[in-house]
Amino acid sequence: MVFLSALWVPILVAAVVVQIASTIMHMALPFWHNADYGKTGNDGPIVEALRSLRSGLYLVPAMPEKATDEWKAEWQKGPSAVMYLRNPASFAFGKTLALYFLYCLVSSIFVAYVSHETLPRGTEYLRVMQIAGATGTIFWSFGTNISDAIWYGKPWRAAIKYAIDGLIYGLLMGGVFGWLWPR
Repeated sequence: MVFLSALWVPILVAAVVVQIASTIMHMALPFWHNADYGKTGNDGPIVEALRSLRSGLYLVPAMPEKATDEWKAEWQKGPSAVMYLRNPASFAFGKTLALYFLYCLVSSIFVAYVSHETLPRGTEYLRVMQIAGATGTIFWSFGTNISDAIWYGKPWRAAIKYAIDGLIYGLLMGGVFGWLWPR
């Protein structure tokens, strides 16, 4: 088996490649994900209502300690929402990119671990690509993406597009690991 220490170069390169690909998908191709987010038409009252809340994850209507018949009836009338709230709306782009790179690095470490446990030194490119690419695709496509569509109402169209992104990232990771796999 190949030791993980021998895989630090593909781990690092794969993380950089995925971060670049993700940046392109989200910033240089606005048609791809911009349509995933609906518009309310009149944000003013909604923003004002949210202004007093702290950053966090919210369920609306809020779940009571014990679901009463009145609450269940209100819930059934709808609408309901799961919200990520950033308040204040400050955003440190550099810090966010650094944290996202760490996440990309973690994904590469998982891909390296599975590949390391599965493949010996000198394995041919296509076999490494197959194992590393499948592992990367599983990591990027199926985390909370599909379960958010099932449980929280994330539009299936958006979930499928994020799964396609994950397939692309996985294939890129597989290509990097296949190319840089120790001989």
